[in-house]
Amino acid sequence: MYWLCFALATAFFEALKDIFSKRGLASKGIDPLLVAWALIVLSVPVMAIPAFTHPIPSFDLIARMTLGITAPLHLITWFLYMRALSVSDLSECVPMVMLTPLFMLITGPFFVDEVATRLGILGILFIVSGSYVLNVAQASKGLFAPFAALLVKKGPRLMLVVAAIWSVTAYLDKIGIAHSSAWFWGFSLYAALALLMTLVLIAVKGREVFNQLTDVRRPLMMIGLSNGLSMVC
Repeated sequence: MYWLCFALATAFFEALKDIFSKRGLASKGIDPLLVAWALIVLSVPVMAIPAFTHPIPSFDLIARMTLGITAPLHLITWFLYMRALSVSDLSECVPMVMLTPLFMLITGPFFVDEVATRLGILGILFIVSGSYVLNVAQASKGLFAPFAALLVKKGPRLMLVVAAIWSVTAYLDKIGIAHSSAWFWGFSLYAALALLMTLVLIAVKGREVFNQLTDVRRPLMMIGLSNGLSMVC
């Protein structure tokens, strides 16, 4: 029963993260890269609490190598994620991320030799059908017209790329957890992302971009808190 409570809490905090992200992006002149930076950096303190209140595991060579591969991929996805939210509605973008399990049917055998069960495939089909229903009114133009209608828009297209990359990072994260622990891996990943994102933000936008923080301090703090709690759950 505990798993159900944590699953519901994760969904709740994920929804809050998206709402506050959209609110932050709606503010005039706020760069999507800055919002992605806030999400990552402000999540680190939240994730540090369980990481350092549990026994610290060994972080072997495989864990370090996996972190070096997956961190840049996560960095790309968070920028694309915020960019998608900045150009399209939440209702159009977020459901596309639910297609990640569909891509995992392809990536799974390559990384961990996993094959989906019949029940798993059935669940994935339900997820795909949900994306179809979003534009079911377009079905009169053809059987696959609802999917095509989604991909015409930039936001859903970007989210589809995010889903594809997440189908890879999900298995890389699983390898990292196996060679450390769930708590410590999550903290290590976001700490590495915070460092990378800060360097990228300064290199691309300059230090002046941080001046925008004063206008949206509260929603950005809520983005980081919501994401951090979602990851902990």
